[in-house]
Amino acid sequence: HTKLAGTGAALLIVSGIARITAGVFTLDPCCAQLAPSFSEPMHNAAGAAYVVAMGSAVLIWCVVAERTFRTRAHWFRWYSLVTLVAAITLPLWLIRLGIDPANVGLFQRASFGVLNLWIFVFGIMDWPVSVKASIDVPGA
Repeated sequence: HTKLAGTGAALLIVSGIARITAGVFTLDPCCAQLAPSFSEPMHNAAGAAYVVAMGSAVLIWCVVAERTFRTRAHWFRWYSLVTLVAAITLPLWLIRLGIDPANVGLFQRASFGVLNLWIFVFGIMDWPVSVKASIDVPGA
């Protein structure tokens, strides 16, 4: 599980880099009649990389949660699965509820917000584990 946890951590780093990249390469102005600039496909690719990396990280942490978080693992595993399903389906539900599909930014922010909350909860869950590990290291 240690290698899998390392992969999950690496995917969280990749997702952060993808978010930064998406911020650097902005979308073109709305309704532009010209062909998209270099920036727009880069922004979209970085956003897609973020979703794939975060989704993969969430799934990995579902698997390694038991070893890492012990007594809280069952709760975190279910929370992670619900987060993943919500991040994928929330945009579909918003459209189904009648929100104009032109408001793609709203769908994106709702989906990303669920994933951002997962990162926050993950950090809170991991904090005591990390502090204990740093105390238990011989010679530290």
